[in-house]
Amino acid sequence: MRKEEEKYERFRRRRRLNANPKQGEQATKEYKEFLEDMCAIAKEQELIRTGKSRQAYAPYFDLLPADKMSVIAMHQLAAIVMTGGEHGCARVVSAACMIGDAIEQE
Repeated sequence: MRKEEEKYERFRRRRRLNANPKQGEQATKEYKEFLEDMCAIAKEQELIRTGKSRQAYAPYFDLLPADKMSVIAMHQLAAIVMTGGEHGCARVVSAACMIGDAIEQE
């Protein structure tokens, strides 16, 4: 029995090693998307600092760092889609309001 268990464990280990490149590629893709979102928020914050007209939300938009805002936004969107989204979708206005509320609470 012991040899069979060791053989099975080696098989499982090889299988995990073969599966990891796919998982690594997926994680890299998700990180790049996260980085793009964060850069868009940072760019918007820079426009606010230089005096571009964003009177409605400018005083609040620069209070949190861009990375924190992007994490909050993604977390809220994931929660909306998983709980109330229809077929993996979310209504834009309700999603925007929920994200705004979460950022305001932070």
